[in-house]
Amino acid sequence: MNEVVAGEGNHLTMVIGHQVLRRMLEEEAKARGASTVAFGFNADDLVATMVTWFTSGFRMGGIPVRNIGDMRYVFPALPDHQEGADPLPGAGRPRAEPAGHPGRFTTGPDERSMSYAMTDHLLDLWPGMDYYLFSAFDTMQKYMFPMVEVECRGCGGLYLLQEGVPNAPDLCDVCDYFARRELLSVYL
Repeated sequence: MNEVVAGEGNHLTMVIGHQVLRRMLEEEAKARGASTVAFGFNADDLVATMVTWFTSGFRMGGIPVRNIGDMRYVFPALPDHQEGADPLPGAGRPRAEPAGHPGRFTTGPDERSMSYAMTDHLLDLWPGMDYYLFSAFDTMQKYMFPMVEVECRGCGGLYLLQEGVPNAPDLCDVCDYFARRELLSVYL
């Protein structure tokens, strides 16, 4: 991460960090025989993800529940806007938790990413906008092409194939980034 943050790929810090965390959680869940992973993202994290999605055009999975392969992901810090839905049955209703102190790689708009700076600004301009964004996102997902999952030959994780973009052969964007910088030997 130090090389990524210090180099030309510093705008990918959050993407790479989230991919590494997701793969660690998947491997731990698999080792424990679990099929559900609950992320603790807060609403601003999810809005920043949506801002990235809207401004890049890259596909992302559903919110508050996302199925990737045999794994089910839930976002329990997201307030549930659909009456009667419970992404974690028996665990109670999801509720937002106060954010902790930012880590070394998530301080300030330059390192945290422009998506977070824009999200902070949008939520200052329109408090509660996330409620409308999550509902709109849910509606939009119903009208999109089906998502195609591909297994990455670098990290073994599943990722969404992006339409209209030259995808690296069987590599997620993070492993492709590392391979092009010769930090991962999947091309050999």
